[in-house]
Amino acid sequence: STWISVLGGSLRDVEFNPSNSNTVFACTNTSYHKSTNGGNSFSTITNGVPQTGVGRMAIAVTPDDTNYVYLLASDATTSGFYGLYRSTDAGNSFSLRTNSPNVFGYNTSGNDSGGQSWYDMALAVSPTNKFEVYTGGINVWKSINGGATLFALSRWNWPTGSYEYVHADIHTLDFYGNDLFCGSDGGIFKSSNSGNNFVDLTAGIQNSQFYRLSTSVTNSGTIMGGTQDNGSFMLKNGTWTHVTGGDGMECIVDYSNANIMYSSSQYGNLYKSTNGGASFNGITGSIGDQGAWVSPYTLDPANPNTIYLGYDQIWKSTNG
Repeated sequence: STWISVLGGSLRDVEFNPSNSNTVFACTNTSYHKSTNGGNSFSTITNGVPQTGVGRMAIAVTPDDTNYVYLLASDATTSGFYGLYRSTDAGNSFSLRTNSPNVFGYNTSGNDSGGQSWYDMALAVSPTNKFEVYTGGINVWKSINGGATLFALSRWNWPTGSYEYVHADIHTLDFYGNDLFCGSDGGIFKSSNSGNNFVDLTAGIQNSQFYRLSTSVTNSGTIMGGTQDNGSFMLKNGTWTHVTGGDGMECIVDYSNANIMYSSSQYGNLYKSTNGGASFNGITGSIGDQGAWVSPYTLDPANPNTIYLGYDQIWKSTNG
């Protein structure tokens, strides 16, 4: 009914001390604050907290030890990993645990740069183990030694290999009991075994928006479609498979050979499969133009190896 402003700025995260709700932690993009009077007033804390070059921050606490507070920070310039910090004195001071590998990048090795932390960032700590920390961005990462080292648990694109599949653009990681929930642009995922396995709970939530659909002329059971935020999907033998990432756009199944497929993502990135969708490779890297958000392309009706693609200019390929 009524509200009172107690802290200004671009607030990104608020956490309560798990055993004392009068203690509240909050952070903006670039500053960290603590309240000991239920949020009526906040003090800015700088001891050990990064002061320059930070793009965004997130906070996590654990009932296993309420003196432990974790702070995750991204780089303002690259949107990559700036550092993971930890407090052992109830959030009054912090120390850097690690600033590598790049947990905000696309690669599960963490040896790339940059990321999307301006858009997606998540942090959680196990409620029963104060040394077990999880971060989220493009992929889910984990530490078992209080943030000193981190390793990837999930991979955002298909095939995932030895990693679990969790959709990219992770906005929240939260424990409910001992279950870890991950909320992303691709739905809700759950792990009941400390992140070793994730189950997709999204079925029944009708949240997929298809931009385009394509059917196979030679096999009526084969369908492809591109979706907002959820990449491109292929339906074969009654099963949907996520085949390429990004924002999925126009898809085409070659009308003469169902093993040849094309998918695309935002701004006209075009991919091709010659093995029935088992793997895709980018084929537009040599084009200097950039397409629209949804870029049109089509196969010549007389020769499927002739492809027309609409960017700023019209492009033509005669060899598939």
